[in-house]
Amino acid sequence: MNDRDFSISVLIPAYNAAAYLAEAVESVLGQSMKPVEVVVLDDGSTDATYEVLRGFGEHIRLLGPERRGFVRARNYLLEQARCDWIAFQDADDVWQPHKLERQVAFLQANPEHDGCLALAEQFLAPGCVLPPTFRQSLLAKPTAQFFIPNLLVHRRVFDRIGAFDVSNPRGADSDWFVRAKDAGIDFPVVPEVLYRRRWHDSNLSWQFPFTTSMLDILRRSVRRKRGE
Repeated sequence: MNDRDFSISVLIPAYNAAAYLAEAVESVLGQSMKPVEVVVLDDGSTDATYEVLRGFGEHIRLLGPERRGFVRARNYLLEQARCDWIAFQDADDVWQPHKLERQVAFLQANPEHDGCLALAEQFLAPGCVLPPTFRQSLLAKPTAQFFIPNLLVHRRVFDRIGAFDVSNPRGADSDWFVRAKDAGIDFPVVPEVLYRRRWHDSNLSWQFPFTTSMLDILRRSVRRKRGE
């Protein structure tokens, strides 16, 4: 592999994300290795999201506003992507400046892999209070987290295992990674913090009934392995 093999589409769904959106987009535009395109979908926001995005002008390809819901918005962006390599970013998170460069270098050195993750750092937005179910140990040190915005992946992986499951919006990320694992697809981890996950009062993941949803995901995984 060489740099010319890595045409990257960065895809960002945004819904009522005005508070943190500019920082998220700027962390993509400021990458040391530039993506070919940055595609952002305003998913029918009712705050200033669209105005924030318009401020980036020709630096992004702006779609919407049209309400689809978070998972459908991701899948729509995937359909619109023009490049072979896909990197999603969430509208409230931050990439380190060398994220794409480090992940591309890793994949160049390990061409048997169709994607990779990195270490992730999780942090709390100022003034926010953690929910009682949140494991505060996650904030203590960087870990290898299976978050979609932490991933750089070739689109052939989506061709093989499918897009995100719209029937399980709270567990769509976990379900996708489990399907990849069931298909024998491995995502190694670059041993460097390249992604920062922000927790705040409006995070979708805070509303995620994790135990119930993960049990359902694992049951479906068992059924797949049995060929049901």
